[in-house]
Amino acid sequence: MTTLKSPPSNSTKPAQGFSQQRASTRTGIILLMIISVVVAGVLRGVAMDYQTKSSEFSGGGGSRSTLGNMDSYALALLLGGLRGPLVMFLWTTSENEKGNHDLKDLDTKIEWIRLLQPEFDSVHIFQIWNKAYNISVLMASPANKYITIMDAIKYAQKVDQEKPGDLNILNQEGSVYRGKLAATNLPEAPFYIRQFREETLTDANRKLAFPNDAREFHRLGLPAPLLDENNDLLAHFITPRRAKPAGQIPGGQWNDGSDLQYLAKYKHFPTGIPPQAMAYNYNKRAQVAQTSEGQEPLQLSPMVIDSEPAVSLKEWADEQSREARDYEGRAFGLATDSSDGNKASAMLKPDQSVADTRALNFALYDYELSARLAADAEGEYHRHLSNPQYANRINVYQSHLADLNSLSHMAVADHDFLAASQATGSQKKELLTNALTNYQKAQIEMERTILEFYTELQVFTDPSFPPQLADSIRLRQIPDDQVDAAFARSLLLIDKYKLSEYNDDRVQYIGSLNRCRARIKTLQEFIK
Repeated sequence: MTTLKSPPSNSTKPAQGFSQQRASTRTGIILLMIISVVVAGVLRGVAMDYQTKSSEFSGGGGSRSTLGNMDSYALALLLGGLRGPLVMFLWTTSENEKGNHDLKDLDTKIEWIRLLQPEFDSVHIFQIWNKAYNISVLMASPANKYITIMDAIKYAQKVDQEKPGDLNILNQEGSVYRGKLAATNLPEAPFYIRQFREETLTDANRKLAFPNDAREFHRLGLPAPLLDENNDLLAHFITPRRAKPAGQIPGGQWNDGSDLQYLAKYKHFPTGIPPQAMAYNYNKRAQVAQTSEGQEPLQLSPMVIDSEPAVSLKEWADEQSREARDYEGRAFGLATDSSDGNKASAMLKPDQSVADTRALNFALYDYELSARLAADAEGEYHRHLSNPQYANRINVYQSHLADLNSLSHMAVADHDFLAASQATGSQKKELLTNALTNYQKAQIEMERTILEFYTELQVFTDPSFPPQLADSIRLRQIPDDQVDAAFARSLLLIDKYKLSEYNDDRVQYIGSLNRCRARIKTLQEFIK
C-alpha cells in the first residue's frame, strides 16, 4: 500500500489540497456575496413597488431611484468593508481576462465595477474607453466591433442617467462617437456610419433611404429609432428637463437636460442621423457644462473641451456632403460609394434625366444641410477663438476655416446644379448661374488652401516663383485673381522636385478640385 505524505513542516510550498481548499473558499465567498446582493436588490425593489402603490392609493406621487442607483446603494450597505477587496479582485481578473481574450464574463465584471465605484469619473472614463477601443478590436467582424462600441456608449448613458450633465462623461461619449463610429481612417468606418444612420430611422423610412440594405439589415446597437415616422427627432429626446438659470449665463448657453438638445435646431433627418452629429451633440453639452456651469475636465484641458464642438460640427458637414454625393449618383443611375461614382457624377449634364427622384431629393436635402452645418461650424470656431485664452490658436484652425469656406461654396453649388435638373426657364438659368459662381469660388478657395497650408517651402524659394507672390501666400493675402496661376506654377515645381511631404493632403483636395473644374466647364458650355 502506498502512503500519501504531507510536505515537510519546514517546506515553503503549500500543500496542494490546502491551495485548492483556499481557492474554493474564496470562490464560495464571492458567490455568496453576489447572491446576497441580488437578493437584497430584489427585496428592495419589491419594497419600493409596495411603497409606490401605497403612495398612489393615498394620492401621492411615488418616485423611484434608477436601477443603477438602487444597486449601488444596496452594494454599499451590504458589502461594507468588503467593497474594496471585491473591486480589486474584479479589476485584476477583468484585465487578465481581457489580456487572454477571455471575454465571456468581462461585461458582467465591468458592470459590477461601475456599480461598486459609481462616484469616480476616472473609473467610468477608463471603462468607456476600454470597451470602445481595447475590447472592440478583439472582435473579428465589423458587426461585433460595432456592437461592442455601442456597448461603450450604453455604459456612458447609464452613468449619465445616474450623474446627469457630468462634463467628463458627456465628453467621453462624444469621443466614442467621433473617434470610433465616425473615424473615417478606420476600415470599418463606412459600415459603422451607415449602420448607425439606418438604426436611427424607422423601418419604413429606412427602406426608403437605404433600399439596397432592406434584406440584410439587422439592428445591432440601437434597440429603437431616434426619429419618428416623419424623420423628426422623437420628442422625448429634445424635451427640456431643466429650467433656464436665473441671471446672466456665462457664454449665453445652458444645458436644458434633454439628451439631444443640440440636434433640436436641425430636427429633420430623412437620411438618418450620422455618428458625427451625435459626437457634436455630446461635445457641445460638455463644452456648455464647462462654460456655463464651471465644471472642470478631469483628464483633458479646458481648451480641448472648448474646441471639440467646432471640430465635430465640421466633420458632420463633411459627412453630410459625402452622403449627398452617394444619393446624387443613385439619382442618375450611377455607381455610388466609390471614387469612380463621384468622377462619373462630375460629368453630369444640367439637362440629364433623373432615374430616382427620391434619391435626388435626399441629395438636395443633404447638400443644403451640409452648407448650413459649415456655416454653423465656422460660428463655433469663432466662438472658441473669441476667448482671449485661446485666441492665439487661430493659426491652428486657419486651415479648418478655409476648408469650411470651400465646403460651403461646393455644397451650395452642388445643390443648385441638381435643383436645376428639375427647373425650367429663368429659374433653371438662375440656379445654373449661381452654381457656376459657387463652383468658381470653391475652386479658388481649395487652391488657396493648398498653397497656404500644403505646399513645400522649396516651391516658394525656387527662382521661377515670383518672390512677392510667395510673400502674399505666406501672409495669406494672395488676391483671388492670382490664385489659379500661382497654383498651376506650384504643381509644376512640385513635380519637378518630386516633393511629397504634403502628398496625402493634396490628393484629397485634388479629387474635389477635378470635380469642381469638370462642373465649371460643363456649366460654361451650357449657359452660353
